[in-house]
Amino acid sequence: MKDIFNGNISENIALQNAPEPGTEWINTKDTDRINKIKLELQKDDKYKNIKIINAFQNGQVILEINYTISASDRGMLLLELEKKLKKNIDLSLTVWLNPVGDKSKLRNLRGIKIKEL
Repeated sequence: MKDIFNGNISENIALQNAPEPGTEWINTKDTDRINKIKLELQKDDKYKNIKIINAFQNGQVILEINYTISASDRGMLLLELEKKLKKNIDLSLTVWLNPVGDKSKLRNLRGIKIKEL
């Protein structure tokens, strides 16, 4: 098996399709999917300031972090959370952060606007 990315990920694994959501996840109401994720977040204090925006039928979970956190810490926190959700709820779940607009007062004064999705 040929390894890529300095041996961290094998080509075989990198080229696999992502898991599809299970029928239980697909058939669950939006509010119930959000509640399932909330229950998982409540199990650990490090997730207490994370807000769930949406949990889509396709397995995408949109979150918002309501405090300042470094990019490296945020990345590790979200990876750990995604792993926990995959293990305890559905293997197909992927975690995404809600895009935040530009908060720079200087750029806003110059009239530069950054589009939000």
